[in-house]
Amino acid sequence: MAKLDITKNKMLISEYIETRKGFCVRRCIPFQRPRPSDGFIFILEGTCHYTFDDGTKFRVKKNDILYLAHNAVYQMDIDCDRYEFYVINFFFSNSELRQSAFYTPLLPSSAEQLFSRLCFARDTGSPAAFARDMTLIYKIMGLVTESAERVYMGGEARAKVERCADFIHLNFSENSLSVSALAKSISLSEVHFRKLFSRRFGISPAHYIIQTRINHALKLMELDEMTLDEIAERSGFASRPYFNKVFKRFLGETPAVYRRSLSKHSDVT
Repeated sequence: MAKLDITKNKMLISEYIETRKGFCVRRCIPFQRPRPSDGFIFILEGTCHYTFDDGTKFRVKKNDILYLAHNAVYQMDIDCDRYEFYVINFFFSNSELRQSAFYTPLLPSSAEQLFSRLCFARDTGSPAAFARDMTLIYKIMGLVTESAERVYMGGEARAKVERCADFIHLNFSENSLSVSALAKSISLSEVHFRKLFSRRFGISPAHYIIQTRINHALKLMELDEMTLDEIAERSGFASRPYFNKVFKRFLGETPAVYRRSLSKHSDVT
């Protein structure tokens, strides 16, 4: 019987179970009993080979999103010292067999931010919290679908905008980083550069820069010894008030409130 492709069918979620952060060390985990739920896994570090009982095989790496179908049976071969990930467990409402698969999101930092927000959500009991969590999961579904429907772009243009994305990841902490400077560095007009970048990554280059800075700030917030002023500076924000404003716009709460929520979930691994 053919299995459903979740990116080509209208999939509804009937139940959200949990999101957690975990890791495994180098080893082989043999075939287990059928998976008890559907799951999305975002790979934070490392690589892993998955072999399914139907013969399907694939290797996932850092920044990939893995979908594991309900009732899937598979073996894991972890070929790195530390395989670290976020996992979301839930149920799709459709009872038909679904195909496990993996995807490379256009903007990994956006995917990581969504998984992180779900993992460290403070309130999980109220209707408002449930609606928030379901919205985040459907946004992840959107990223998965976008990656499966990636628009073709010529090799030269693609290489140019990807080079700029790499430059952003290396230099996001510099206040002088700008869209106009990036466009000039690859000999494109700013208007043309914005169009190509948005086509490749699904968001504007300005948004990409901010997302990268926010994602770095989220990681630094796990370090208790760093102040929020230091985090703002090291993440490329010109001032603490601007950092507060942008952070709240993206995550719905201030950096201080978010950081307090981390301390309440310090046992999550």
